[in-house]
Amino acid sequence: MKYKLIKKCVVSVSHQVDVPYDSPCRNAHGHDWGITIQVEGNMLRPEGFLIDPDDIENVINSLNYKHLNNTMQTNPTAENVAVWVAAGVDSIIDEFWGGGHGARPFVTEVIIQEKEEQIVYTPTSKPLQG
Repeated sequence: MKYKLIKKCVVSVSHQVDVPYDSPCRNAHGHDWGITIQVEGNMLRPEGFLIDPDDIENVINSLNYKHLNNTMQTNPTAENVAVWVAAGVDSIIDEFWGGGHGARPFVTEVIIQEKEEQIVYTPTSKPLQG
């Protein structure tokens, strides 16, 4: 049986995107981003979780009210933020499940909604097997 956990959070962030062309995103600006992350797995831990949703929320909320250029080591585009969130949650999964456990769940997608008409969808590179 496949299990799926979807967690949604809203964070207020600012950033300044480094692009080699004239763009308003080169200026410091802010967003209220809706971030949705999906975790899937084939089995639950004995406690009945894939992963504790509060742990996911803690990773995402660590960005709240931050200037992302000071938080991330890469250009803070929405796509790179999605990868950063996925990596943070993936490390929590490793801690929760134990690093080498073959049945561990995986982050399967992160969606960042910058504004109503602009959504970034980032699938992860670890699809479920079977």
